Amino acid sequence: MKKLFTFPLLFLSLLGFSQSTFYPIESPSNRNFECIQFIDNTTGYIAGDSVLIKSEDGGASWSEIDLNNLNINNNSNYLISDMHWQSASSGWIVLSNWSGLHSTNDGGETWSELTPMNDGF
Repeated sequence: MKKLFTFPLLFLSLLGFSQSTFYPIESPSNRNFECIQFIDNTTGYIAGDSVLIKSEDGGASWSEIDLNNLNINNNSNYLISDMHWQSASSGWIVLSNWSGLHSTNDGGETWSELTPMNDGF
C-alpha cells in the first residue's frame, strides 16, 4: 500500500517542478512565426513571415536581425519556413517562397545563399 501512495505523490511533485520555469511573454513582433530554437538557456531565435529575431537573455527581450542582404530578388515578402542554429554565430535559414537556403557564420550580419548541385542541395 505504501508503494502505491508513493508513486502518485512523486509523480505529482515532479510535474509541479517541471512546469515552474514556463511563463508567458509578450510577442516580440506582430508577424506570424514558423519556428523557434533556443541553442542554450539564454540564446534563442524565432523566424517566420519576413522576420528573424534573436534573444540573448532567455526570451525576456528580442531584437530583429537585419535580413536586407539576403539575395531574394528585391522582394521584402518572404517566409522563413525553417532554421537551424549550430551556435550563436553559425546558422541556416530556409526561405519557402524561393526555396532558398542561406547560411551565416557571423550571427546573421551577413548571409550566403547555398546553391543547389544537379541533384539538389
